[in-house]
Amino acid sequence: MQLPAYTAPAPAAPLLTSDAADAPVYGPQSILDRCTLVPWIVDVVWSRTAGVGQRTITVVAAPAAQRPDAHDHVSQGAMLLRADVFPASHFEDMTPRLRELYSAHYRAYLLWRRARAEGKTVADFEASPAYDESSFAERVALWKAGRA
Repeated sequence: MQLPAYTAPAPAAPLLTSDAADAPVYGPQSILDRCTLVPWIVDVVWSRTAGVGQRTITVVAAPAAQRPDAHDHVSQGAMLLRADVFPASHFEDMTPRLRELYSAHYRAYLLWRRARAEGKTVADFEASPAYDESSFAERVALWKAGRA
């Protein structure tokens, strides 16, 4: 009696692909990222004419999965020349070279956090007696040196 030829079963589809296994638990489309507000740094350079651009650094609270649009931070009728939008959590792992370049951004973030804690806008906080420029300058210097 002759046995039939062996045929291997077709491979089953993997339950979890390697891409899915390597993906973060809370990906960009998770419910937490869509509803959790995080601070975003919005740096725009804009101009009304073909001349020199004006720079504006703004800190906004927006959902983690929804990057703010830089065009929303440009004056009406002005042309956006350059934009840099990133979550404030990026300050934690910046290299010393980047810390030097982004020190103005970090200062704006510190001011925003402090003003928000006081229940004020940044402009109102800077005008208040609680504002101390030297303490912010010191904290930025420590952060640039990697000690904060």
